[in-house]
Amino acid sequence: MKKNMPLPVENVHYIFILYGGTLMKHLSADRCDMILTVAVNRNAIFIADNDNDYDAKEPLDPVLLNSRNYKEDIRSKIPTWITQGYTIENYLPDNFKERFFDETSDALKICKSKTKVNIASLFEMESKPFEESYNKKLNLVDMIKWIHTNITLWNSV
Repeated sequence: MKKNMPLPVENVHYIFILYGGTLMKHLSADRCDMILTVAVNRNAIFIADNDNDYDAKEPLDPVLLNSRNYKEDIRSKIPTWITQGYTIENYLPDNFKERFFDETSDALKICKSKTKVNIASLFEMESKPFEESYNKKLNLVDMIKWIHTNITLWNSV
């Protein structure tokens, strides 16, 4: 427990379902001909990369900029966090992110010499205290609190 907040237990109070951005067009919150995201748990939170599809100044109510967007179907039905930066990797601390990603024209591209899995392993090996492990200019802490609040509410019944 940190900051007097109970620590939820993975696979008891919550579960992560990874989908990968390229599978996005196959996911749905209610269509039976697609992968039904809420079938795993009706208490779901959808976390998606911004990909410059949104103005995410208001993280829980981003403004859609790209009308041809698969994320909107799910976002309209379940709580959603659209990343403030181009991708979830934007939340990495700058000194780490700059080693493995190129940031050009409002996009974040992985350097050719690594994969996201390699980079995640390196980040884990080099991990520092939480306070040093993210980009403080972005809303990561607020979004973690939002997720924690939802998990706590869902499990208080």
